[in-house]
Amino acid sequence: MGVKLLTFLGKNKLNPCEYMYKGQKLTKTEFVQEALVEALQKIDGFENIEFIIFLTEEARLNWEINGLKEKVSNLINPNKPHEIDIKIPENREENEFKKYLWDVFSQIIGQLDDGDEIIFDITNSFRYQPMLALLALHFAKVTRNIKIHGIYYASDQTNPPAIIDLTSFIDMQEWITNIYAFEKSGRAQPLMEWVQQKEDEMKQRNDQEQLEHMRSRKEFIKDLHALTLALETNRGRELGKLAKQALSSLNKVKNQHDLFHSGSFKPLEILLNRIEDKILPLATGNQISSGLAAVRWCVDHGLIQQAYTMLDEITLIAICKVVGFQDEEILSYRNKQKISEAVRKLSSQKKDKRKHPIIDKKRLGDMKEKVDNLLSDKQTFVDSFSNLKDDRNDLNHAGFSLSPLTSEEFIQNIKRDSDKNKQNSQTGKYEKLIELVDHFWQEHPSK
Repeated sequence: MGVKLLTFLGKNKLNPCEYMYKGQKLTKTEFVQEALVEALQKIDGFENIEFIIFLTEEARLNWEINGLKEKVSNLINPNKPHEIDIKIPENREENEFKKYLWDVFSQIIGQLDDGDEIIFDITNSFRYQPMLALLALHFAKVTRNIKIHGIYYASDQTNPPAIIDLTSFIDMQEWITNIYAFEKSGRAQPLMEWVQQKEDEMKQRNDQEQLEHMRSRKEFIKDLHALTLALETNRGRELGKLAKQALSSLNKVKNQHDLFHSGSFKPLEILLNRIEDKILPLATGNQISSGLAAVRWCVDHGLIQQAYTMLDEITLIAICKVVGFQDEEILSYRNKQKISEAVRKLSSQKKDKRKHPIIDKKRLGDMKEKVDNLLSDKQTFVDSFSNLKDDRNDLNHAGFSLSPLTSEEFIQNIKRDSDKNKQNSQTGKYEKLIELVDHFWQEHPSK
């Protein structure tokens, strides 16, 4: 198994030290690079190490005269170390120094090829270099699909001295990136793919402890993905159940005792709490409240067509429930269509010849009369719902109509202003309909 080991070398020769790595003592040496190569070969099983070292002019003396080059060459034979010179500018003006930093960044990126498996030693990194290294690795993960096996820092301040694995900070960076993407897009697919990749890497290392922790995280991400797919495809009847399932599996992650009380989990806990806050409104157990929360979710994540469709259906279902329809009766398209027509005060000459045996004509007539009585004093509600029907049809028929709305109008009509205290705050008319439907639903506690 091959891997690239990237490291910086300082100019000073350190005192000889016996470092510990994963509970095993390594050969005494003044160079952490020598100890790390030994650890990777003898403990982690890396047989083919490509050693890349970044050297300033002063550090090159330490590399060549003090023997590290020879020691590393013997360890990785028949491979040879790659030496990358870093030239610190004599002119230390701000702009010149910034250019130098970008040059170092480019030098790191220049050593990373597509699909590389990388280990980075930052022990001798000088000041800004660890930051550049982490940034370069993150960039290369996105653009070159590299895999990071480890980030290491050797400390002689621990007792005993140890080579410390800092890879969890890279993992945290990935959690941040993927959860941020989820928050903005409402899609859990990238998060699920990353978790699967991490699990595959753990299996390759046979890391049973981490695999056990990952099992509950993967289950949560799987449930979250199922929920977001239901939102993307407007599976309204499934939303409440899926939201509750996602919350249940999230709590299992948070209740892992060893993980919960580790320092690395604290930032992750904050990120997971943000996801929990987004899911909770969908898990009310009430179809109307959950549906209205789904409309707002769709608006917030750019799922405009889904938002219009969901709002239309949830508004109609709320009316049907209040006038007395049973859940099975509401599932009949014909029954809902007739109530919709009653709300809009419209009639149609078209006959629906399909069989809809759920409700008889007399009862349907009684329901329509109830609608008239129920909404007679709610003109704004009725007008807004009628307009929503037209706009939903415009959306679903791809704008092939006589008076299609523009994309901007669709968004403007359903958006909600994040700051209603602003002087020029403009809330879309269908955001107001959401509020009217919610109020209407709360007015009828016996439905």
